[in-house]
Amino acid sequence: MRFPILLKTQDLNRSLYTTGLKSAILLLTLFLFTGCIEIVEDITVNADRSGTVSYRLETSGAGGFINGLASLLDVSVEDNVRREAEKLIRALQDQEGISNIGYNLGGRSGIYFLQFDFSNYRSFNDALYAISGNQKTFFSPGYIKIGRSRIRKLNFSPLLNKYIQKEGLELPSPLITDNINYKSVIRTPADIKRVRSGVTANQKSPRQTMQKFMLTEVINGEVNTGIKVRY
Repeated sequence: MRFPILLKTQDLNRSLYTTGLKSAILLLTLFLFTGCIEIVEDITVNADRSGTVSYRLETSGAGGFINGLASLLDVSVEDNVRREAEKLIRALQDQEGISNIGYNLGGRSGIYFLQFDFSNYRSFNDALYAISGNQKTFFSPGYIKIGRSRIRKLNFSPLLNKYIQKEGLELPSPLITDNINYKSVIRTPADIKRVRSGVTANQKSPRQTMQKFMLTEVINGEVNTGIKVRY
């Protein structure tokens, strides 16, 4: 499975050098002392096992960081990110069982927000494969499974780590990725009875559970992002 929106580091670095690397480093340094970035996955499951999922970028303490950094990027990089994002949207629009697609491309910052409804968990899984440029087969692992009273979500951390190594992708320094968190929220149609996960899952309300990881741990395959929820 190929993971989308992973930019080639050499292209990004070249653009930063040509448009003010020192300014970018200064901006990043200031940001690291004032807040962090969270990549948030928010899944709501309905009683009929349909649902809504959103992926968004949130910042704390430095709301203008992304816009500031983006202003230093070469226009060609901005255009490339936008084109890739638009391909992702088109892939979703072609998927059966996917509706009410909403998104914000965020100007120079690429995708800030993406949301869509799914008719069942199979359409959700098919959509994730489609936006990553693949087609799910019988033998492909499903990201999520939704039963009458339970939800199971795959531990994707080792798969992501294998993909990064296979593709030879160059990742940012841990100084950066340690300040980026991945948060996964699941909202259920009935009160939660039991949660099993690789890490402690915080139950914010009777019908909501949340996991949170450092991005460094996720991409290095050091944590179990899987979870099982019974309600």
